[in-house]
Amino acid sequence: MSKISLVEAVKLKSVLSKRIHELEEEMDRVALVPLLIS
Repeated sequence: MSKISLVEAVKLKSVLSKRIHELEEEMDRVALVPLLIS
């Protein structure tokens, strides 16, 4: 496994944070239908 630079790590963290935020919004959207998230 190759080492990643600090810049790459920060970039990756930014992308992941955005993705997680999108997933949280999607979960909020389907929260009214428990069967879909169980």
